[in-house]
Amino acid sequence: MTELEIRVAPQLPRDERGALFQFEDDPWGVNHLGWDWREPELSFGGYENDKPVSHVGLLFHPLHLDGREVLVAGVSSVITLPEARGKGYARRLMSEAAGEMRRRSVDFGALFCSTELRPFYASQGWQLLDHPVTVDQSGRKVRSPLRLMLLPLTDANWPEGPVDLKSEPW
Repeated sequence: MTELEIRVAPQLPRDERGALFQFEDDPWGVNHLGWDWREPELSFGGYENDKPVSHVGLLFHPLHLDGREVLVAGVSSVITLPEARGKGYARRLMSEAAGEMRRRSVDFGALFCSTELRPFYASQGWQLLDHPVTVDQSGRKVRSPLRLMLLPLTDANWPEGPVDLKSEPW
């Protein structure tokens, strides 16, 4: 069995981005939205025999919730190449990313999630947010058709009601 090597870097090199994110036209099924997305500030890359096969990105975003500032870690660009799926690589990278969130005293992890992937994230402690989320797009506010999932990391409470990220999605 091939061992997964995990590398953490501010960003993936351009050739590795291409190998991971362009193996199909729309790997996350979101191109129809025509949105601009925030880039990760920290990349967790999974490598088999020095080849990139899996990735999880993080970015850090302060939000004002219920009159106080909380730090949210946006999880983005979660992907595993088809030939490397079923080996637990994304789960391992998500665990590494959650550890980094805790080291940085992040209050919540947050990710936008398709319906079919909700069970995968829920099995790792992520909870589906029942409230609408607004994101920034081209200078205007847009309600996200994608649901947000949260990973509580402190005793902070996520407020009831709609949420404005005051940011592009990730």
